[in-house]
Amino acid sequence: MAAPKSWSRDRLTDDQAAAIMKAVGYKPLEPYPNSRAPWRCRCTECGEISTPRVINARMGRGCRACSRRQMLAARRVAAAAVADAFVQAAGFEPLELYPGAAAPWLCRCTGCGKTRVIRVNSARTRGLSCSACLGDRSADAA
Repeated sequence: MAAPKSWSRDRLTDDQAAAIMKAVGYKPLEPYPNSRAPWRCRCTECGEISTPRVINARMGRGCRACSRRQMLAARRVAAAAVADAFVQAAGFEPLELYPGAAAPWLCRCTGCGKTRVIRVNSARTRGLSCSACLGDRSADAA
């Protein structure tokens, strides 16, 4: 929410300040101190209590906790997409949602159809291949 020009130099009323905080998702829990002082508020989205400043809320800055959660969620989605592409390129089909790089992940080999539990961290350092398919290839080579 952009602040109207009439607010730029004048002291905000309690109602004006509360409206600014409400616009970025805060509910004030105490009387308005001034635009530069911390103001105890509760986030209407996550419920966390914090002490934002009206001057920051005027610039559109909302709850830090919600912002952090959104950023981490976006990182998890990106990591899952990269891991999914990694195992598919190695010849596996994921059978469940990506649990994280160090957690066991149930996948199926597209070559032989056997299920296998892999860890993406280990696969990145040691390489990823199906032991059943490798055994078949070594028997074919002999």
